[in-house]
Amino acid sequence: MKRSRLAGMVISLLTVMLFSCGSALGQSSDSLVVNEIGHVGIATESPDQLLTISNAADKSGLNIRSGTSNNGLYLTSDSAAQALITGGAEFTGTSVSGENAWLARATSSSAVWMKLGTLEFYTDSGLTQGNNFTPTRRMMIDALGNVGIGGDLPNQKLQVDGMVKITNGTTAGNGKIRLTDDQNDTGFSSIAGLSEGLALSAGGDAELYTHVYIQEGGNVGIGVTEFGSGGTKVLALGNGTAPTTSPADMIQLYARNFADPQDPLQTATSELFVRDEDGSAVDLSPHIFALFQPDAAEPFPWSYYAENNYLGKVINVDMAGAIRAIERLSGKQFIFYSDVPKADVQTEKREEWKKNWIRQNTTELEVSKDAALEVVQVMVADTSNVVSEKVTYELEGRNVIEIRTPVYAQKAEDRWQLKKGARFDTETGKFFMKTMPTEAEAEAAVSTQFQLVVKKWIRDRL
Repeated sequence: MKRSRLAGMVISLLTVMLFSCGSALGQSSDSLVVNEIGHVGIATESPDQLLTISNAADKSGLNIRSGTSNNGLYLTSDSAAQALITGGAEFTGTSVSGENAWLARATSSSAVWMKLGTLEFYTDSGLTQGNNFTPTRRMMIDALGNVGIGGDLPNQKLQVDGMVKITNGTTAGNGKIRLTDDQNDTGFSSIAGLSEGLALSAGGDAELYTHVYIQEGGNVGIGVTEFGSGGTKVLALGNGTAPTTSPADMIQLYARNFADPQDPLQTATSELFVRDEDGSAVDLSPHIFALFQPDAAEPFPWSYYAENNYLGKVINVDMAGAIRAIERLSGKQFIFYSDVPKADVQTEKREEWKKNWIRQNTTELEVSKDAALEVVQVMVADTSNVVSEKVTYELEGRNVIEIRTPVYAQKAEDRWQLKKGARFDTETGKFFMKTMPTEAEAEAAVSTQFQLVVKKWIRDRL
């Protein structure tokens, strides 16, 4: 009973408002109908909804404004299966995206156009009130569900014309993209934008399990995130497992730990190998002395080393020794040496060991929100203070569209962000913080555990 009474009051109030509007416009009240079940019709005698607006021109409009200003909301339906909602502009043409189809009612406007199963979004600024203009489409969703941001009609689920910025929701957050072909997300790969580079992972979180890492200076790592001091545009390979088969039409390049059998300390260090299609894996480094000991008098020995698991053979050639033999027979010199500044291998290896120890002993613990977040001051646009205007152009079909974008003054604003080393887990809603050993703890570990790890042929010549 109460609901019926309230509905009757609303209909009565709406009727009075509509009759008043009709009188103010000098129109006959015959253009307004309230039928026996409470449906209201404007310019139609047979309303089939609570409110139906129509006219002979097959173009219906509704304007909601504040006071006498007409820069408010416009709701228009210019043809079948189409609807247009605008703010700050009035649709005056027959094609929403056509030239001068809109009349500016304010200095900026926004619109949503629904037509034949598509949804389009328009925004414009820097307009002159009372002038016609061509709207600028910013985004659309087509009838197949494809989403396009900028550019022409999308032909993929998401098509973007321009730069894309992705964060994890905080000012300094690492942006991530997760890729999966499983709706349950049980197996996925990911791309993470880290503070110093880009991480890619197949089968896990790229930030935690990095398989490929591209550093800001152009360094690329496979299985590693360190590139040595001062390195730029370096390709670094982490130690892997040697392949046992050779697929057709390719070679395999990999790094693996190798310890010379004749080294009493069995010191294993990384060596670079290439394996060809015939199963021969050749050391490119080339300082493997597995089957012989180089001449102690040779200041910089080198070798040729290869394995072939199809033949079950290993070959190891003393290249420096062979050239020395040729020199003795021919009386000619083929090996030339010069001195360069020596690196402090003890210090270098010690610092590298300490860095690895800190990384291996860094743990991640769940912490409270207050412990994970901090307030920082950032500069943001002050939208109440326009200082200038930026003019750019876009090509839409054959039309060159001028886009005027206001340039705002900057102001300081406090924002919450994750502290360095903190992480927010979007699957559990929990916060985690990396806990690193102190410098004193790392130095104590170095002093008791560090050993210089270089192969025998280097140790003998230091």
